[in-house]
Amino acid sequence: RRGLAFTGPAGGLQLGRLRLIVSLAAGELRLGLEGHASQENLCAACMVLEAATLALARGSEDLEATGQLQEAADCMRDLHRAVGDAHEHCAELGTSDLAWAPAELAVLARLIAAWQFEDGHRFAVEFERSLPALSKLSPAEFAVLIPCIHEMHDWHLTPALAKVLEVALESLRPGTALPQAAEIWSQCALMLSEVALDAAAYLPDAPLPEAPSASTS
Repeated sequence: RRGLAFTGPAGGLQLGRLRLIVSLAAGELRLGLEGHASQENLCAACMVLEAATLALARGSEDLEATGQLQEAADCMRDLHRAVGDAHEHCAELGTSDLAWAPAELAVLARLIAAWQFEDGHRFAVEFERSLPALSKLSPAEFAVLIPCIHEMHDWHLTPALAKVLEVALESLRPGTALPQAAEIWSQCALMLSEVALDAAAYLPDAPLPEAPSASTS
C-alpha cells in the first residue's frame, strides 16, 4: 500500500493518484490477457490491482468522511473491469484442454481472491465459472482462494471440493511449501467437517476425481 504511494503523509488514501494507477494497471492487464503485453507487465498489473483492492477495502470507512466518494467510485469501476477481465480469461481457460496452469493464473488468482474476500456477491457467478481453471493451480497457489470458497453456497458441488482435499493433504505433508500450513489445515478441516455434518449436502453429486489406483507391488 505505502510502497505504491497510495497514502499521503497523514495516512489517508490519495484517491486521485490511486485512480490513475488503477486505470493504467487495468489497461495493462487487458493488454496482457489479449497477448499484447509481456508476461512481466501482466503480472505487475495484477499485483498493483491486488494492492489497490486491499487499500480501498482498508480505507473504506474513511472515504465518506473525506468526501471522496466519486473518486472512490471511479477506482471501483476500473477494478470491476479488471476483475471481470480476469474472470473471463479464467472461464476461457477452464474450457481448454490445458493440463497445467499458465504462468499468469497464480497472480490472477490472487487478484480474484482479494476482491472475492471483500465482496463475495458481485462476481459470485463468475467466480464459480473460474474454478475449473483455478483448480489447475498448485496447492500452494490455490490456498489463497480457500477463504473465498468457504463463503460459497454449496461449494462442495464445484471443482473446489477436490482442490480443498488436495490442499488439506498438502498442509499435512512434512516440509510443505504452503505458507501458514497450520491455519490452512484448520480452515480446510472446518470446511470438510461442515459438509460431512450437513444433512442437506448430497455428496454423491460432488465432483471428485478418480481415486489413485492402489499399488499392487
